[in-house]
Amino acid sequence: MEQLKETFEGQKSLSQDEIVDFESGSSEVNNLRLTECGRKNNSVEEKTKNSTGKHLIKEKTLTFTQSVTLVGLSHAIDENSSRMRRIIWIAWILFGFGLAFYQIQDKIIEYLKYPFDTKFQIMNVPEIEFPQVTICKENSVSKSKLKDMGLNEMVESWKLDLDLRSRREAPSSVDLLHNDTLQWEEILKNMTEPWAKNVTVFWDREQATLNEVKTDLGYCAALSTASHTLISTEGGIPAGLKIFIRDEENEFVQPLYTDQDALSGYRILIHDAQEVPLLGDAGFAVPFGSVSQIQISFENITNLGAPYGDCNEDPRYKFVNCLTEGLKSMFLEAFNCRLLYMSGDEQVCSYPKHRLGRVIKEYSYAKDFPVSCPQQCHRRIYKYSVTQSKFSRVHLQDILKLLELPDDTNVTAIYIYYPYLMYREIKSEPSYSFFSLLCDLGGALSLLLGATLLTIYEIGEFVFLITRDYFHYRTRKKSDLV
Repeated sequence: MEQLKETFEGQKSLSQDEIVDFESGSSEVNNLRLTECGRKNNSVEEKTKNSTGKHLIKEKTLTFTQSVTLVGLSHAIDENSSRMRRIIWIAWILFGFGLAFYQIQDKIIEYLKYPFDTKFQIMNVPEIEFPQVTICKENSVSKSKLKDMGLNEMVESWKLDLDLRSRREAPSSVDLLHNDTLQWEEILKNMTEPWAKNVTVFWDREQATLNEVKTDLGYCAALSTASHTLISTEGGIPAGLKIFIRDEENEFVQPLYTDQDALSGYRILIHDAQEVPLLGDAGFAVPFGSVSQIQISFENITNLGAPYGDCNEDPRYKFVNCLTEGLKSMFLEAFNCRLLYMSGDEQVCSYPKHRLGRVIKEYSYAKDFPVSCPQQCHRRIYKYSVTQSKFSRVHLQDILKLLELPDDTNVTAIYIYYPYLMYREIKSEPSYSFFSLLCDLGGALSLLLGATLLTIYEIGEFVFLITRDYFHYRTRKKSDLV
């Protein structure tokens, strides 16, 4: 017992040096322990970094599947579910995706065909716009004018020699007709007798006047509606256009710039006031000394532009005017002149070259045509029905009395009118719009996957964020290694 006390007391009375040595030894042990803990902590942090990088996609994917509005996805990757149950859900999801993709691509293909429907409707209106009426004489060149100008013999010589290849053997006087340096616009006008002075016009029971216009048949007359619009407020002959012409058939000869056989009478074109009057192509004939009743109607046509069609959507664009500009370019390139009815300040071509105008039109739709002339998206097409007969004695006497003409005067009467105040509306509309496409896509996703179009955005956003985080982790890992 005493011995134990001595030992205890001896330990209590350790020297100061021993205590210092002991504390010094303890400090070294503590440093070793701290170093070891630091290494362990660094190892834990490194493992945590690696764990974060490896499991980043998995953790975010699990979180995403719990919140995304896609039926069955959370069951398919639920680790607590059996393998068989997960396989069944994956199969259903793949089946839904496949069928939805098939329907979506089918609808997209249908939309990219840009289908459209055409609707027809008869419109009854209280008033209706009257078209422009242009009238020409088939044989408009005046014999007396040719004689005064000294061109009568040259014209007759030209008629006997229409083949341009035999020009060397033609009389020298005919060469004047090929001289493009002359003022042919003035010459052509002087060759044409102002026959419109023999025309009396009544519009809606009131007398009206005709204006001189340039056409492919030369100088003609027109009841122009370009400056002021004529409105029909009722149907029938009394409210329409009445044209009475005092005939002087023997005074005129056929112009050389037509390639038709010798004709007598008049040619009429009913058209839009903004279009170039091409009577040689679209006009209809009215013989001398006849009564012609012309019932007119029109169709308003509205076609769809790109991507549904290739028509021009500009309301000021006219197909006929575009065609005329293309022909003008061809004449300027070939002869350095233009035809009479073509607009511009260039020199007008010589008399015989006007004959080539109708020939060149045959190539207007060729691939090398200088301009592209698509059809109009907005177009008004005038239609007509012509009834012609001879004058009855009573009818002729009434007209001669109205015009205050002698009883032996030859007269041609032309009545142009709307029988009814109605027109036909033809309009094309998209049959499968972009909104309809969105509805079909959303229906396919909702029916087969329980998803919406916003789900597609949600999935796309998730893929973007995961890809961004992954590349950010790779970049940070490389920088840590360096």
